[in-house]
Amino acid sequence: MNSSFAYLQFLKIAKEKRKEIILDTYKGNWQDLYDALYSDPQKEISELKLDTYEGNWQDLYDALYSDPQKEISELKLEYYELKWISSYWKQITLSITRKEFTHKEKKELISKFSKRYDDFICSWGYSSFDKVAFDKRREILKSLIIVDNDWKNNIKRMEVTLKKDLNMLDKKIEELKED
Repeated sequence: MNSSFAYLQFLKIAKEKRKEIILDTYKGNWQDLYDALYSDPQKEISELKLDTYEGNWQDLYDALYSDPQKEISELKLEYYELKWISSYWKQITLSITRKEFTHKEKKELISKFSKRYDDFICSWGYSSFDKVAFDKRREILKSLIIVDNDWKNNIKRMEVTLKKDLNMLDKKIEELKED
């Protein structure tokens, strides 16, 4: 096993994840982006396979286009951020399991990757202990976002019902005035 494998693999994963966040950001308007940046956008689009990219762009767009004055927008951004940061460790695990390493080499790689991952999450303002709670924290944030969305939908339904009832009341009043 190459001694720099963990370092090079982490750089490769970082590059892939950076590309992922860029694709998430531009998912809705990728054609305009590539028309502006490249003279031959079709070549770039086919290389990046943007038309088949799924990613987490819905979560990011939900966060970016929610009302910044409300607390829920911060929760939505944190949810996307945690989801994105956690995906690094999933990718690291995949890179270790894809190749055939001895048990000793796997333990050594996990140790090296853990150090790099700890440094990475610390650079995002989280402690190395936070990574243990990422999944639970994401679940809680997702639940809060769902409750907020349900609450908004209920309020909209109530407003529509109120407007409908007011219109019906106005019609009844007009009918009574005519009689």
